[in-house]
Amino acid sequence: CCWDASPWRGSQPLPWGVLENWTHKKQANIEIVTPDSQPAQDYESFASILASRDADAVARAGLALLDQDWTRACDWLFRAYAEYYTSNWDPHYYTGLYAALQLYRMDKELPLVQRQQAVVQAIRYFVVDL
Repeated sequence: CCWDASPWRGSQPLPWGVLENWTHKKQANIEIVTPDSQPAQDYESFASILASRDADAVARAGLALLDQDWTRACDWLFRAYAEYYTSNWDPHYYTGLYAALQLYRMDKELPLVQRQQAVVQAIRYFVVDL
């Protein structure tokens, strides 16, 4: 299984190539989390950051956690999203987050800033709708 590094195969762009062309010059529009950033120490602290509805603060908290503990970050993000479930729930909250997290973890060909931006965008999409 591999992504063709070329953005085009025949007349159709491959998803990787389209994504790379779209993101290659983007910069994260929040301060990039550094390895010494301190994530929330427990779920309640993380949940209170989400409750603030400050999309950038939630994104920074999520990125700091991802940098330290992938499993806990995924658990806390999906758990926090679930706590805000309503009858108007958009399933793309989960699919966007899932896709961004997979891209963040698995696609090391993309620079870190682009992978972080995918997570930031997924989190903002959710938080702005709260």
